Amino acid sequence: MEFLRVSKIDLPFGGDNLFGFPLTFYEMFSNEFRVQQTSAFNFPNFLIDLAIVIVLGIGTERAATAILRKLRKK
Repeated sequence: MEFLRVSKIDLPFGGDNLFGFPLTFYEMFSNEFRVQQTSAFNFPNFLIDLAIVIVLGIGTERAATAILRKLRKK
């Protein structure tokens, strides 16, 4: 599953850099035979990744708050 890759960093040796989880939102391509590097930014994938992080963060904060409230009542 290529779209579930967290990151791939191969650029120093003419490879590609890929960032994003669960969707790849930034890709930097390089070829050791070319001097020019190209990159691509996928804004919709970035927004989906950002939304997932926000939802997980809010859920974790609420769960931690609920656990702390229960511990304080004991």
